[in-house]
Amino acid sequence: MINIVLIGAGKLGSRHLQALAKLRLQATIFVVDLNSEALEVAKGRYHEISNNPNVKEVHFLSSIRAIGSVFVDVAIIATTSEYRRQVIDELVGIVNVRYMILEKILFQKIEDYQFVKELLTKKGINAWVNFPRRKWDVYQKLKESLKDSIISEVNVIGQNWSLATSSMHFIDLIAFLTNNKKYKILNLDFNNEVYPAYSSVTGSRESKYLEFYGSMKGRFSDSTYFNFTCLKNSDSPFLISIISNNSIIQIYEEMGIMYIGGHGLDKTWEINSSAFTMPFQSELTNIIVEELIAEGDSILTEFEESAELHLPLLNSFLQFIGEVKNEKLTSCPIT
Repeated sequence: MINIVLIGAGKLGSRHLQALAKLRLQATIFVVDLNSEALEVAKGRYHEISNNPNVKEVHFLSSIRAIGSVFVDVAIIATTSEYRRQVIDELVGIVNVRYMILEKILFQKIEDYQFVKELLTKKGINAWVNFPRRKWDVYQKLKESLKDSIISEVNVIGQNWSLATSSMHFIDLIAFLTNNKKYKILNLDFNNEVYPAYSSVTGSRESKYLEFYGSMKGRFSDSTYFNFTCLKNSDSPFLISIISNNSIIQIYEEMGIMYIGGHGLDKTWEINSSAFTMPFQSELTNIIVEELIAEGDSILTEFEESAELHLPLLNSFLQFIGEVKNEKLTSCPIT
């Protein structure tokens, strides 16, 4: 029997819970959220999944202290970024935790990255950050096919895809494909404006969070350049393009199709297409937890690597928002 704690029962947290409802391991699940409405939504989504005899109990709680003194095998922290350090600190001060999975953006303050790193080390907790594309078959196969190639450029473009929050997904994806975690932001072209957070996927968010429209450019230390563009008013489909010395790859995630162009055996240019399925979070978390329990490891990004990947982006965003608002910021209002 394992114990799983899920803190944060909002839009994403409730999808984690739906996945946990499918566990093949016997488990007790503790779901914690201060918001009673979020807990009710999570209950409803949990009961959308067929009854699973492996899930012995599910407790919906309004405080971390209500968990009690159980040993926690896996803790999933799905709160917004501004509260994540506080939640982690409180949780590990009350219970012993074996493994931890964190959502992103990790934290809004630079100082929190070192604080949580030291806290996890002190408590002997192994932690990963949930960048699920590393778990998708399409990207695992793509990584294998590109292992002998040099990726020179990665471009991401589309409308209302929440660049401020989601750009970290694609920085992580590049790090995964290239095995490189050193990069720098070269330029932010957001028309000197910020907007209330919005995403075509999640809809409107609390207005205290910010979003950008425009482009950002960066470069990994192995000379992989990237350009992320978020359009405000456009019919442009969401497109990821990867250019290597051997091929040009276009990935339309929402359509589930990938095109790969390259030279065939006869040295002529060929374009091949392949379909893929983009798994939902409600189909992944249970698999990730089962692998953690069985192997003590995960394909997800380790905490220290992810923290290193977060910081250049967070620093650039802090500087840009500070210039727009004409004030020095210590907290980046992105989640």
